[in-house]
Amino acid sequence: MAKNTFSRMSKLLTNRRISFATRSRLTKCYVWSIFLYACETWTLNASLERNIEALEMWLYRRMARISWKEKKKNKEVLEEIGLKHTELL
Repeated sequence: MAKNTFSRMSKLLTNRRISFATRSRLTKCYVWSIFLYACETWTLNASLERNIEALEMWLYRRMARISWKEKKKNKEVLEEIGLKHTELL
């Protein structure tokens, strides 16, 4: 459902005229809130942690318009957008 919401808002969230900080705040407001609904009931294990990080990196790559064909590592993507580490975990 979170990816669907991002896809519906993709024109806004991938627009380069809007600063990345603003797009990130919009993503946290609209996409993360849907993704994290009822998260207090989740049993956090290694598999779930990987899925959470995968979604977050997918969102960052889409917002920064980084193609999977570029084969950039997650650390490189985070450096490019100005983050030290992922925020959801």
